[in-house]
Amino acid sequence: MGKKHTVTVVPAVERALNILEYLAQQSTSITLKNISTNLGIPSVTTYRLVRYLRSRGYIREDSQIEGEYRLGFKILDLSYLLTKQQDLNAAAKPVMKELSGRTGQTTQLGILRGLGVMYIEQVLPMTPVNIMAGLRTVMPVNVSASGKVLVAFLPTDEQDVFLQNAELPPQTPQSITDISRFKQELRKVKEKGYATDNEEYARGIACLAAPIMDHSEKAIAAIGITGHISAYADSDDYERLTRDVVAAAIKISESMGYTASKKE
Repeated sequence: MGKKHTVTVVPAVERALNILEYLAQQSTSITLKNISTNLGIPSVTTYRLVRYLRSRGYIREDSQIEGEYRLGFKILDLSYLLTKQQDLNAAAKPVMKELSGRTGQTTQLGILRGLGVMYIEQVLPMTPVNIMAGLRTVMPVNVSASGKVLVAFLPTDEQDVFLQNAELPPQTPQSITDISRFKQELRKVKEKGYATDNEEYARGIACLAAPIMDHSEKAIAAIGITGHISAYADSDDYERLTRDVVAAAIKISESMGYTASKKE
């Protein structure tokens, strides 16, 4: 039998979620008094929670009836993002399998999560390397080819804010930890259209990654390969691997709405 995990209840969070779930079940807008009475939440607390949720877009006041509330459109945004990620996984998985089979490398699908990069899907070859970042583990962007490429393709203002807050820890002697050097690296990545990791995450391990773009030319993810450094040492092999990764990224991008005309 699996272990039972004790869940710590956070009263404010529980009440906020109860309000959202309650509003989702209603066919009409609801007053604060009704919310308070039906959920057993003190009126002052209800007012504060609704006001905050409204400020975040999760609740909105009825445009026709003052003082009555219904779900806000932020809920739709979350639903869209969830659907988008599911669509991304579905589009990427067959391409990742093909790329892994062609290159003999571990193939990974990465997205930015907070101030790091997280792999949300991977395909293993017959003989994968035994050192790689685990799925759903957030790692620093400076030691990941996928992390580099995703930060490189951020809009300038977003990139500035990201780099002001992100940490660039040393993982190996090859890791880029100086912010000026890392910015230079990002400029090169954007010019080339792909990023590399040469033993920056682990000794003996190398990676290549390219951005996956959506219809608005926004980099929504990165597809990368990981393997032993020896597979990347020969210049001809390196160029072939690079072409394969970039081609895979374009193929997935087109599935996500990125059009050929925008690549020209």
